[in-house]
Amino acid sequence: GSDGPVDTEGEAVKIARKIGYPVIIKAVAGGGGRGMRIAHNDVTFAKEFHSARNEAEKAFSNGDVYIEKYIDKPRHIEFQILADSHGKVLHLGERDCSVQRRHQKLIEESPSPFLTSDLRKKMGKMAVRAATAASYENAGTIEYIVDAKGNYYFIEMNCRIQVEHPVTEMVTGVDLLREQLRIASGERLSLRQEDVKMTGVAIECRINAEDPITFQPTPGLITKYY
Repeated sequence: GSDGPVDTEGEAVKIARKIGYPVIIKAVAGGGGRGMRIAHNDVTFAKEFHSARNEAEKAFSNGDVYIEKYIDKPRHIEFQILADSHGKVLHLGERDCSVQRRHQKLIEESPSPFLTSDLRKKMGKMAVRAATAASYENAGTIEYIVDAKGNYYFIEMNCRIQVEHPVTEMVTGVDLLREQLRIASGERLSLRQEDVKMTGVAIECRINAEDPITFQPTPGLITKYY
């Protein structure tokens, strides 16, 4: 990808050619899928470059964009981590959030049906290394894009608890908010990496409250609403 924001169309085209099409143009201050455009050649690039900048400016009051290689048919997989103030960092496995609409996550599941145990180990280890390198302290999520061949690429880190955290809690049995409060109090994490075991499967679905849907949970199921 580009080394930071790209200011002009001419500079952007050169970078896109160097990366190799298709590329994705992304707003620096973006979120929720806004300020993102895909270009497959020089002809479409100019239009999408300015379109992404204009949308970013309107949505975030910041029109800066950067350019990355576009990964076709990706998996979006995130790893939950915990890090205390005593140098201990561990991960609690992954959540697969590849089912999306307009770049908004619709379904979160754990464990991912795509990852092998070996790939899970590698990605989890890398997530821990990233948080350690940043001297991170808190609950957090390291997010990746994974291609069809299992190559994984860092997207971002969410430095907070997320609404999908119960998916991880249900397969690991770890109370993430309890651990987060321990971290905030300066205490040590109450578990080690080898203590983290993933059992069963958990799925969370996000329902748009504006849609005219009547949701009737099946008796006996544990339900959580956000």
